[in-house]
Amino acid sequence: MENKKNKNADEEKEAKFPPAFFPGLKISESIKSEHSVFYDVPEHPELIARQCFMPKGFATQVEFELADLPEYVNGTPEEKKKMVRKKRAELLIKNALEFQKMGKQYGLKITETSYAIGEDPKSQEPEIFAVSDRIVGEDLEAMPHISEEMKDELDAMYVGVFSQLKDSYSSVGIFWSDFKNSQIVYGAKYGKTEKHPYIIDVDPMMFHWIEQGEYEAREKDRASRENEYILWRRVYSVFTYMEQIEEKMPPEKFEKARKLLEGMLKEVPQIGTMSVMIRTKIENEIKN
Repeated sequence: MENKKNKNADEEKEAKFPPAFFPGLKISESIKSEHSVFYDVPEHPELIARQCFMPKGFATQVEFELADLPEYVNGTPEEKKKMVRKKRAELLIKNALEFQKMGKQYGLKITETSYAIGEDPKSQEPEIFAVSDRIVGEDLEAMPHISEEMKDELDAMYVGVFSQLKDSYSSVGIFWSDFKNSQIVYGAKYGKTEKHPYIIDVDPMMFHWIEQGEYEAREKDRASRENEYILWRRVYSVFTYMEQIEEKMPPEKFEKARKLLEGMLKEVPQIGTMSVMIRTKIENEIKN
């Protein structure tokens, strides 16, 4: 009994999250979302759980980092599954810390999140779940109409998202790459009445811009050209999501966010030709 207890303690310390989680998760009826399934946490109505799926980028990175480890190559199928789960959790936690840091820097309200191993209600297999504050509300994509009282905070949110792309591009830092309106819930924390737009992305994709030294000297400007293309592709993606929300609040526009984009088009120099079409589309649409 003592050995089993010590073993569990070692596993918890090693994995940096609990080896066991709340049993009996049930699909929540309190959050409306077209893209995610949320679960109620027994005896903790202020919390909400969501299963973390492995995006392609995570899968590639996990495979790369484990491929040459003898204990993984020679491990049993069950041992390999545990190693993959642990590595995924490490990447999730690392990205979550960067994400929270970004949120504080740019005034974005991101729900505090922790991670644990739980049982998938369908397969009964252990999976990674994120546990965060329950925001009682509706995601922006599902909302049929955006009210006047929401406009200023949403405008500021889009300003923050565009600003983190611009600043991280200039400093060759880390950026959030998977913004979606469905990840923004407008509502209040459980038991509270004050409403805000909360970002509920529990498995954010945080990427580094490509550094110049990653290519041969003869291709010294390749990183700059690729980064420029990625920047405007991501900006256009967020801009498109922003326009979708503006359509729900005619004739209002997010003026501060649009002004920031106009400034970016003037301030960020054009390096290559790949981004010309995207920049032109943004420039034309921003005037409408």
